[in-house]
Amino acid sequence: MDVDFIIDRLRQGNLPVRQIGGAAELDAAMGGVVTPPALFVLPLAERTVAGPLLGLHQETDTAEFGVLLCVANVQGARGQQALAQLAPLRAAVRALLSGWAPARCNGVAMVKQGGQLLRFDGDARMWWMDRFSCQFYYRS
Repeated sequence: MDVDFIIDRLRQGNLPVRQIGGAAELDAAMGGVVTPPALFVLPLAERTVAGPLLGLHQETDTAEFGVLLCVANVQGARGQQALAQLAPLRAAVRALLSGWAPARCNGVAMVKQGGQLLRFDGDARMWWMDRFSCQFYYRS
């Protein structure tokens, strides 16, 4: 699944982050080569539902992707500094993606599916992923 159009949208949004990347940059970032705040767009899943049409074949693909956010938690044993950074960043990403209908999604707006804490690492960073989805149509 191509997520470049989502990365482009986030880059054009002037988000207060130091790095925006994809899956290729994530391995280095998880290994410590990242300066928070940063975000990475990852393909997560794709589901297809076929719809019968007389003389045609139609499929609806729902593509799910994640926006992985990395924020610093230098102070505060309970993560309060990271949470204070995370909330406005999540809101800014949501404002850019939820309700946006990119051309390749055939005019169907993106929807936020949820989010979850992935981890606090030993380098005082918090990793959070918000999941979004959009639909694509195929006919033959």
